[in-house]
Amino acid sequence: MSERIARRADQHAALGMTDTRGARFAQVWTGAKGPDFTDMAAVPRWLLLTENEQKRVAQVTGLMKHRAAIERELSGPRLAMLAEAMGEDLLDAVCASDFTEDLQSNATLPRPDMIVADGWDVMHRGLPTVLASRFSDASGDPKARALSEKAFDLVRAL
Repeated sequence: MSERIARRADQHAALGMTDTRGARFAQVWTGAKGPDFTDMAAVPRWLLLTENEQKRVAQVTGLMKHRAAIERELSGPRLAMLAEAMGEDLLDAVCASDFTEDLQSNATLPRPDMIVADGWDVMHRGLPTVLASRFSDASGDPKARALSEKAFDLVRAL
């Protein structure tokens, strides 16, 4: 199978589509509107990653969301706990990145598990609305999408 065909099959799967003629006929027959090419183009790159790679993107997205709180944190033990939970490489990469948008200006640094949960939340909010049947919080939020794409790029660079 060519790389192009494999990528198309992955995109179809990410959108919850089956890439068969019968499935497309059934959609037409029932009048259901399925995803179109615009929807396929809007599938974020992180959605095509393995589960472990997606988790790393969620970690980085959460760290980027709480970067201002990380920079304000004075407790060495809390930062060490965060580095141990997330991985020093991810924490250092986020702190060294040029990402400057303050998404949580007055927030205190949450527990590592909450940072990851916030990362998943941002990633899901950035998904196109056509994926709302699979991800209830998919809203096509452009800021969330941009943040998760920056996190994806950072993870890929590591």
